[in-house]
This record gives sequence, C-alpha cells and structure tokens, in this order.
Amino acid sequence: IHTTYIPQVKIQKLQFSQGPIQRLHQTASVAIWSGATLERLNFIPMEKLQFETNKILQTIARFRGRWM
Repeated sequence: IHTTYIPQVKIQKLQFSQGPIQRLHQTASVAIWSGATLERLNFIPMEKLQFETNKILQTIARFRGRWM
C-alpha cells in the first residue's frame, strides 16, 4: 500500500470505468490525473464514488486561488 496526496484543486481529469464483474458488485474504477501523476483506484462502491466525485468537482468549481 502506498499513499499519494493530490490536492483536489490540482486534479485535471477523472475517468471512470466499470467492467462486468464490477457491475455485478456495484463497484467501479477511477483514474485521477493531475499535472504530476496518474493514480488508479479500483473496486470503489458506486454510491461512495458518485458522492466523492461530486464533492471534488464542487471544490474545483469554487476554487479561485492561484494554480501554482
């Protein structure tokens, strides 16, 4: 297990994918792109993933600070 910290306002892209086994178990995978890295999280429950994604997107939309 490793930990990577990506500030929410630095996220450039979120990409979701869901295979047949994940659909069966109501989970999904998410790829998170920032300027420095790509991180993938697998088998996240769909309900939690949707809630967290909306929270991240709202934070990014409200951010008015400097990029760097």
